[in-house]
Amino acid sequence: MSGEKEVNGPYRRNGVLALLVMLVPSSEREEWSREWEGELGALGGSSASAWARTRVLSAATEDAIRLSLRRIQPGAWAQDVRFAFRTIRTRPMYACAAMLTFALGIGANVAIFTVINAYVLRPFPIEEPDRIVWLEGLKEGRQGAVSAPDFVDWRARTSAFQDLVAVH
Repeated sequence: MSGEKEVNGPYRRNGVLALLVMLVPSSEREEWSREWEGELGALGGSSASAWARTRVLSAATEDAIRLSLRRIQPGAWAQDVRFAFRTIRTRPMYACAAMLTFALGIGANVAIFTVINAYVLRPFPIEEPDRIVWLEGLKEGRQGAVSAPDFVDWRARTSAFQDLVAVH
């Protein structure tokens, strides 16, 4: 047990603190873990201090996140871009495969959205869509599609409908 305490430091006693300390830069871990352990130790072990213990852990979480974000340097993105170009130069097939995967994914997304947008999200360009009627023909006693010549005849001879439109 004492070997474990040496390896993991004084923050090993509380599991939440062990996780929080991992966010803190290694040069400041001992200092912050001692401070957080001291605050928790000052509260004692009574159940009445559960709310106070939660407040201390919440403040420790805020500190750990702030300290971990402080490590991010403003110019770090330039280093990432240089690394990306170096990787593309050294492994062109891997880069091509990654770009092809992105291109296919984006293309599929655009195609699916276009179809859904055209047929599902947007209404038909009709003034009163609730007055649409579906007509079918009767051929040899079976209900089915209307032939083009029959449709032309219906359109020319009907006065019951404002307009007729064929759908293929």
